[in-house]
Amino acid sequence: MIKLLFVFFSLLLICDPGFCAAAPAKSKIAVKKTVKKRKTPAVKTYYNARFVKGGWKMSDWEMVRSWRFDHDAKFLQLEKCIQNKVPEGVSDQDLQGKKGSEGYAIMLLKQKFRGNAVISCTMEFDYRMAPGIIISTEPVKYGKDKLELREHFEVILYDDGLNLWHHYFEKGKPGSKDKRVIRSGVEQKWRKNCYLLEKKFYKAKKPYTLTVSIKNTARGAQMEISCGGRTIGCYLPDMFKGEYRIGLVGCEGRNRFYDFKVTNR
Repeated sequence: MIKLLFVFFSLLLICDPGFCAAAPAKSKIAVKKTVKKRKTPAVKTYYNARFVKGGWKMSDWEMVRSWRFDHDAKFLQLEKCIQNKVPEGVSDQDLQGKKGSEGYAIMLLKQKFRGNAVISCTMEFDYRMAPGIIISTEPVKYGKDKLELREHFEVILYDDGLNLWHHYFEKGKPGSKDKRVIRSGVEQKWRKNCYLLEKKFYKAKKPYTLTVSIKNTARGAQMEISCGGRTIGCYLPDMFKGEYRIGLVGCEGRNRFYDFKVTNR
């Protein structure tokens, strides 16, 4: 009887190998790690206009004087653009030299900006120079109804390249005979922060789009300047904090401006 039972169980094991097999191991399920992607902020347009009749509003802008020149400038509306007003009959050479201040014209957008910005303006110049973009602190009142620049940066285009100028102010020296110092109590200084030098690269009477990008980084403010396929850049540890104004400047000759745009990136 015992032998018969032994044979029975032997046959059972042969016919059903899973009878005494180990329980199958649990399969490992792959877990996908999800990485949240940072959303790039959408491009916001703060200002966009073409300087043709009906394409912009002077009410969006303010005319501003330079501390350096006792001169109230204007812009003329031409068919396709605006141009800084210069005296009739003055030569290009004189406008770049002894009469350069007479064509100096600045206007700032009334809108105030903060943080990153990309500014672009299509412009051209006669002879040699020098239209540009201005990034400025709030101007101060001059007289009853005029405004005058204080600290600002100028990005200037001319035939031999690009210049970034920082214009800042110091307390006027006691006893100064300079009428401007006596009037305002301050004196304007300036230095070149960075530049591109490429002789005769930019041509007179040819429109170029000048782009200025302001970025706030962990190392401080950074500015990139592009025009005609050339780019320069620098860090600006002395860049003013908080709100700022943006505008354009025509100086040292006849300068024409075709459009102006400001976005967040």
